[in-house]
Amino acid sequence: METMTITEMIGSEGEEEEVFLEASLEGAPLFANTSYKNLLEDFNNPDLGYLVLSLLVAMVWAVYIILFNARVQGRILTTLLRRFVKSGDLSIGSFSLSVLSGQIMFRNVIYVTEDYSLRVVDGILKFRYWLLYVKRQLSEDMSHCDHRVWLELNGPELHIYNRSQLYGRLEKLFGLEQQVFGSNNGKVSSGKNDEEIEQEKVATNQTRDMTFWQDWRDLIPVIKIDLNMARFVFGNRLVASTLLLTTDKAECIYTTKPAACSLDHFMHVVTSKAENLRVILAPSPKYTGVSDEPPRYMGEGFVVMSSSVVQLYYYMDEPGLVPEHPQTMRLPSGDEVNASPPVWGLDIKCEKGTNLCYGPWADRQREQLFSFFFPQDYQTMQIPKSQMPGELRQVHQFDIRLSIQTDATIDILFSKEKETNAIHMNVQKGSYFEMILPWMVGPDGYVTRINGQLLYVDASTSLQYRNLLEAESLDYSVHVHYPRVWNHHQSWDMQFNSSKATYHFLYSHKDFFQDMIEDWSSRTQPDLLHFVPYTWNFNLKLHQFELVTLANGYNWVDCSSQHQANAHVAFCGDLLELKFSLPFVDFLPERISLQFIILVETVDLSLFLPPSNTSRHIIAALDRNAKLIDKEGRPKEVFNDGKWRKFCKLSSGWIDCWQVPELQLNIGYTYHPIPPLGPTPQANVSTPEKEELLLSPIRAPHKKKSPMEIIKNITPEQFDPTSVSADVFTVELRIIRPSDLKLYGTVLHLFINLKENIFGEDQKFTDMNQSHVDEDNPTETSQHEESKSNSVAEEKKTEFDCRKYRQFKVTVYLDIRNVVGHLIKDCTENDPPCPTVALDRLIFEMKKSYTETQLQVVVSPLILTTSDSYTPRPHAHQHLHTGFLMLSGLQMRGHAMFSAEERTLDEETLEYAWLVELTVGTLSGKLTTPQLQYILTAVEAFLLTVEDMENRLRHPRPHLFCYHGTPQPQCLHTTDEHFCPTTDVIKYKMVRASIDGLSLNLVESGTNLSLQVYPIRIATCNLHGQHTRSGITAHIQNISARNYICGQHGLKEGGGRGEAASTCGTSTSGMGGGLGFSDFYSDVWLEAAAVTLGPVYVDAATSMDVLYHDMQVIQHK
Repeated sequence: METMTITEMIGSEGEEEEVFLEASLEGAPLFANTSYKNLLEDFNNPDLGYLVLSLLVAMVWAVYIILFNARVQGRILTTLLRRFVKSGDLSIGSFSLSVLSGQIMFRNVIYVTEDYSLRVVDGILKFRYWLLYVKRQLSEDMSHCDHRVWLELNGPELHIYNRSQLYGRLEKLFGLEQQVFGSNNGKVSSGKNDEEIEQEKVATNQTRDMTFWQDWRDLIPVIKIDLNMARFVFGNRLVASTLLLTTDKAECIYTTKPAACSLDHFMHVVTSKAENLRVILAPSPKYTGVSDEPPRYMGEGFVVMSSSVVQLYYYMDEPGLVPEHPQTMRLPSGDEVNASPPVWGLDIKCEKGTNLCYGPWADRQREQLFSFFFPQDYQTMQIPKSQMPGELRQVHQFDIRLSIQTDATIDILFSKEKETNAIHMNVQKGSYFEMILPWMVGPDGYVTRINGQLLYVDASTSLQYRNLLEAESLDYSVHVHYPRVWNHHQSWDMQFNSSKATYHFLYSHKDFFQDMIEDWSSRTQPDLLHFVPYTWNFNLKLHQFELVTLANGYNWVDCSSQHQANAHVAFCGDLLELKFSLPFVDFLPERISLQFIILVETVDLSLFLPPSNTSRHIIAALDRNAKLIDKEGRPKEVFNDGKWRKFCKLSSGWIDCWQVPELQLNIGYTYHPIPPLGPTPQANVSTPEKEELLLSPIRAPHKKKSPMEIIKNITPEQFDPTSVSADVFTVELRIIRPSDLKLYGTVLHLFINLKENIFGEDQKFTDMNQSHVDEDNPTETSQHEESKSNSVAEEKKTEFDCRKYRQFKVTVYLDIRNVVGHLIKDCTENDPPCPTVALDRLIFEMKKSYTETQLQVVVSPLILTTSDSYTPRPHAHQHLHTGFLMLSGLQMRGHAMFSAEERTLDEETLEYAWLVELTVGTLSGKLTTPQLQYILTAVEAFLLTVEDMENRLRHPRPHLFCYHGTPQPQCLHTTDEHFCPTTDVIKYKMVRASIDGLSLNLVESGTNLSLQVYPIRIATCNLHGQHTRSGITAHIQNISARNYICGQHGLKEGGGRGEAASTCGTSTSGMGGGLGFSDFYSDVWLEAAAVTLGPVYVDAATSMDVLYHDMQVIQHK
């Protein structure tokens, strides 16, 4: 039992009374009636009611304050603000003010206009009123001050979807009915034109007072803004894609700094640090237009840019007034220049995790968004008036700079038949992009400038062979000149400079980049009303470059990432400059002419054989042991003398073969454009054509069809490529300055492979690591290929366009002069240098058309010099240490004939004849036996490395194609006895050679073997007779071999030295070293032996092949 004491204070007559109550805490109360009466008395007490009421009010007030007060205040604030905000709809979900802490909290802020909408989930505005107010100068730097205002926004979203004012101005400009809501901002037009409005703005600017700005900056020098999960949206349902800028967190600081020029007041500066910034092209909801699928989706859409951390720096000068007298500025160099205009720009610094993606699809979306938000008004741009003293200074340009602080990736994505292709680039820190947007228009228009640099570029493609480009630096500069009139000529000047670049060339890159250009080109129909003439001027400079090609047989390519077994031919030089222009100045021109100029300085031709090639060690030994001399007979240094090499290092097994100081290559291309054929005649036809279609049933059927309609009605069987004019391709190569060449047979072998991989039938490469074709059952594979080709042909049959099968004409001219070649052989320490070949001039010409190819090679006098180290010769015959061979001239003409009979347009024409005519001058020379042996050794090494049978690869295709263009096992003319012959088997070949003469002297001390053969006529062909196949016919008029022996030693008794007969090639004239003419006399030479023949006639032939006994009939077809 416990006792409970209750003290009751009764304030009557100033007395206090204490009442002690004892109650049991367990069981029933002892005094039940007394407690019940006291409880009734308590209920009748009015103070208890006030207590309960106050508690209820407190609870309600607490609930209201906690849950409803901010919302009610937000509704009240919304009502008040709507009285002042006339445009748009404003809504504030909740609003709370804390005076003590200086905070304003709000939630669910929505502001919607006809052009944009702003939504904020919640936010806090904090005003630090307790900070000291400091008076400062207007131009003082405020960035070091404390922030007085801090604003934090969670989930802000700014969506810009219209520009009603601009659209309304265009409606008024074009005289259209005013249909855009808000075009006049809800106000009645005052009737003022644009010039009057501009004059009012100028007057307002002149009377602008900076006192307010100074007071405001002193009070609030720094503003800090934090954005969490922010989104900036541009677009609506009228465009295919919407541009999104999203960031998880952005810390922004606004302040002011001194202006760049003393004439301006100060500079507005906003710095921001954004985390996880992404720029996305997302599909627009409710878009009903033609869909254009992106090459790749990444989350919400196509990510154009993503970075983990981005630093933003936005600056803009507050312009001052134009002074009465022009002022100048002194540069640090001491030069005085005019005062710079106010600056305005944005610097973006991307840190870790930066990835940039672009391509044709993204560019089309950019163009669509740009045309929507910045539509063309088709008006002539007005030149601004010169500024008068007292007016505000004007900004001339807006500068944008994007720099990369860490390693980043750049992807260029495009699609080909719904297959995504990509160019992937890795760049390192220091890369940047600059863009200067002019804000002023001059008399000639304005120029937009784009500059940038990519450092340590490593580019690869999505092909199986990844390698594309490696460069230490890649600088680019684009200047775009826009005229004042929208449809006047535009000029795009593009300059690219690269340093220490290695480019890997593969013929498949041609199709790869062509697909990218086709995807990037415009897909709209040509329209004269929207045509704008423009010219692209390109200038590419490569400093210290390597151009690497693959020269495997049959275009085999090892695509493995490491230890590739590829043979290469590379061009390494100090400078490569490429210039060309793309003029698009006419609307739908019949033809366009392009000119490409390439200048190369100090270029080397290098070759590389993989370790698996057995000739690699032979070439390396020849290069290591070769002895070279120059024209004066002095030892020549090696080709590579400390030049820059990255991929083509000599230590890795590369061999330098040809060193050219200067090379000039001119390429001309005249082609006929292929514009889209346009819509069908039933849709979107002009009025005259529509009238013709409507009245055609009642008129005579003599309607003249348009050219486009005629083209559409042509079938592949009716089209003849020779009926249309051809595209013309001209190549002119000149090597004028002296050059040195090391004659390896491997160089010729690899060049033949390279020629076949580019111009032959093996243009598509085959990966060495892929599974090979089943050679045991080629029938099924051939049937699959044939069915696949037939299905493709049927698909393309309905969309046949004869303009794609226009014939092609090629003209090639090569002029090579002053070449010194070295016949490489293995030299020991005591061996003489390698034989040297001096070529004065070589000219090659070729003309190729749809039906024939004509080529010609002209070689000027060719002189081969060699020496020996035979010491026992007498002093009088020391001149024999040097021998020579001289070819007075050579001319080769070739004529190839082609036919398109029984060939489809997608197949190559059939070469059915090859005629060669060879005209050779006189080959004369004087050699000793060791010299002849050295020449034969060098020629043997050259022929061995040219043939190189043990390193030849097998063709990736298990079967050959017959002359019908089908695999031999599948041809209808294939029998059980033999396959249908190939094109090379049935091709008619004829060679005619005419040699003026051969005069060789094999000499030694006191002896001479003279061989003279003249003239020589040889002809051969593979259609020699009715019952024979290959045959040869030769005619030699005179053949003589004479052996001479010297009867005396050519010395007088007094020790004088005589002069040998000049006919034997052992003349010692001029070798006396001071001896008088009286000391010489002619030696006596005796003809020891002689053989004379002539004329000689040879006529030989081989019998017809048993398998192809009807070859005569096949060839005549």
